[in-house]
Amino acid sequence: MRFVVVILVYLVLLSVRAQAQEGTAQAPPLTLQDAVDTAVRNHPTIRMGQATVEAAQQRVRQQVAGYLPTGAYTYTYSRQARPLTAAIGGVDIGGTQQRRTVTQFFNFNSTSFRVDQLIFDFGRTLDAIQSAIASTEASTADLETTKQEVIFNTK
Repeated sequence: MRFVVVILVYLVLLSVRAQAQEGTAQAPPLTLQDAVDTAVRNHPTIRMGQATVEAAQQRVRQQVAGYLPTGAYTYTYSRQARPLTAAIGGVDIGGTQQRRTVTQFFNFNSTSFRVDQLIFDFGRTLDAIQSAIASTEASTADLETTKQEVIFNTK
């Protein structure tokens, strides 16, 4: 009896497998151009190269910012106790006059705003911008070389 059950289970599994194979359509063959496109789109070295180019472009913007004005705003507040002395009882000629000392609190505020503009730096900022642009061009060339290597290795 046990043997019959095992054979029935085996036949059911075979029929299910045959139906699954008939139901799945074969994927179309992968062309060379599809393989190259997929490799260029998904290769991690190319993604890293793209990120390097984007970082180099941002460094150019950072160097150009050297020509922009900078500003700063500050505000300070403090509360201080100061002793005040006053004469009591009017004017006393020749005698000792009574004095009273009272501590009073005063509020002190200070506000300042500063703007700085670069006028001339003997070409330092311009040289930094040109260096950053050259770095961007080098990163772009490296990315193109990496793409060509990936395409070559895919073919």
